[in-house]
Amino acid sequence: MEQKLEREDCLRAIARTLLEKDWATAVHFAMEQLGLLFGCQRVHVIYHDPAKDCLHMAEEWCAVGTAPRLSTFQGVPVATYPWIWANLQDSDGVLVEDVEQMPPGAEMDKVSLQFDLVKSILVVPMVKDAQVLGYISMVHLHSNYSWNPEELNLAKLVGQFLAIAQARHQAETTLTQAKEAADAANRAKTEFLASISMNCALPSMPSLVLVNCYIGIPVWPPTVPPWISSTGAASIYWN
Repeated sequence: MEQKLEREDCLRAIARTLLEKDWATAVHFAMEQLGLLFGCQRVHVIYHDPAKDCLHMAEEWCAVGTAPRLSTFQGVPVATYPWIWANLQDSDGVLVEDVEQMPPGAEMDKVSLQFDLVKSILVVPMVKDAQVLGYISMVHLHSNYSWNPEELNLAKLVGQFLAIAQARHQAETTLTQAKEAADAANRAKTEFLASISMNCALPSMPSLVLVNCYIGIPVWPPTVPPWISSTGAASIYWN
């Protein structure tokens, strides 16, 4: 009962933070809560790039004393984890209690996980509009871990929350960028119109000299430059 209440409190806290905080703060909080609840050494948020069919780690939480993986897990081909990726397309998640005991067909995944010293892992998809955007992975490095169905369900819900929040964050970012572009265009238009208006209201000095000479208004200095004729005509020249 105590563990159930703890999981429910964790889920409520994550949902509330995703609604109230900015994207980066909320995602880090969600990963930290999962990591502490499950006793993990690492929690990752990883996105799939369909154009290149590769994986990019966007966010990472590490327990104290655990080396980060974020900078090195960029542009990783999906073929590095083919069994996990295939299972995420039509399941709620992938539970691996013991990497050493992974099933036939998961040889490539096993080698890749062992390279990262992973002992046990839980992976849940982030799905939006029936498309797997990426996944959350929860990793044990020191020992095997027996994942239970309640933990899978909680992680799955967090994956759904993050997928929705990420879509909202992307929409807000796009809207902000569009607004900034519109504001910049309006400023440029205003400056252009102001420049045109000023140029029309204030004739250039050569024009003033020619007009004043033509209508007989004295020009300062009194001596009329030699390039202005007695009839008011002028050669096209100005220093």
